[in-house]
Amino acid sequence: MMNEENLELLQEEMATKSDAELNKYLLETHKYSASELSTAIRELKNRGRVFNGTEWEQLLSIIRVKLWGENPSIPSYFSKKAIFLFSLFFSVLYGMIILSLNLHIRREKSIVIGFGLTFLIAQLIFVNMFPIHIWYHVGLHVLGCAVISTQLWKRYIGINGLYKRKAVDVQIFLGLVLSTFLMRAIHFCAGHQDFEPFYCMGKDLVNILHLN
Repeated sequence: MMNEENLELLQEEMATKSDAELNKYLLETHKYSASELSTAIRELKNRGRVFNGTEWEQLLSIIRVKLWGENPSIPSYFSKKAIFLFSLFFSVLYGMIILSLNLHIRREKSIVIGFGLTFLIAQLIFVNMFPIHIWYHVGLHVLGCAVISTQLWKRYIGINGLYKRKAVDVQIFLGLVLSTFLMRAIHFCAGHQDFEPFYCMGKDLVNILHLN
C-alpha cells in the first residue's frame, strides 16, 4: 500500500507531465498500478478533462481489479447506475427488488421491497386522483428513482464504492416481463376496451398531452 509521502511524490510527478503523457496511462492501463492510474486520472480532472459515464465506469472497474483482483472478500453488487435505470424504465418497485438482491439481512430486504411496493401503490393512487397532470407523475417517478440510488444506497450499502459489478442480463429480461405484466394489469383494471395495453396507453398519453 502506498504511503502518504510516496503518494505526494507521485502527484507531483503527474503534475509535471503533459496531457499526452497522462492520456498514455489511460490507453495502456495494463502497464501501470492502481495508484498511478488513479493519480493520472485525478490530474487530468484537475486540468478540466471530463469523463463520460462509460469511460468512468470502465476506469473504476480496471482500478478495482488491480487493487483486489479476484479477492472473494470484495462484495459483488448491482451498481447504483443499474438500479437507477431499472427503476426508471421498469418501475421503482423493480429497482427496489434489485437493490434488495445486494443485501444479506432479511429485515433490510423486507424494508426495501416494502418501500418499493408502497411507492408503487402511491403512484397508482396519484394517477387516479390527478390523471391529466402527467409531468407531476414523471417528476414523482424520477424522484423515487433518485431516492433509491442515493439515500437508500447510502443507508444500506454505504458510501464505499469499492465493489465488483454484477451482470444484469437476466434482470433486464425479467424487467421486460414484469413491465408487460404490469401494463396489462393496469389496462385490465382500468376497464379499457382496446385489446393491446400499449396502444391504449399511447392514446391516453396523447389525450393527456392535448389536455395540458
